[in-house]
Amino acid sequence: WLKVTYEYVVFYYNQNGQIVGIGSGTTVVYAVDRIAELVKKQKMSIECIPTSFQALQLIKKAGLPLSSLDDHPLLDVAFDGVDEITPEFAAIKGGGGCLIQEKIVDANSKHFIVVADESKNATYLGERW
Repeated sequence: WLKVTYEYVVFYYNQNGQIVGIGSGTTVVYAVDRIAELVKKQKMSIECIPTSFQALQLIKKAGLPLSSLDDHPLLDVAFDGVDEITPEFAAIKGGGGCLIQEKIVDANSKHFIVVADESKNATYLGERW
């Protein structure tokens, strides 16, 4: 079900000509894979802004066009992972070195999409992280 969900979300929120923020985390890999497939299949033109070194590497590996906040201070959509998420959709972002850049990219996006799988589920925030 997870692959189908990613495909739907990426298709719905990722359209031709958009500026797309790419975040960090294990689950973001799935979103980048779907974005790359969609761009190739639909011959779309997008630009991707990374939030971290990991995101930069994902973008390059997928062959997606790279950009920056300097060139595009307002993004159409950003996809980013979380460390925990509750049934009420409260979430914790990591405290790693790219947290500030992630927050800046996410805050400058018209739409922010949390990318998480069942391994991120928590009954309450701070349960495992």
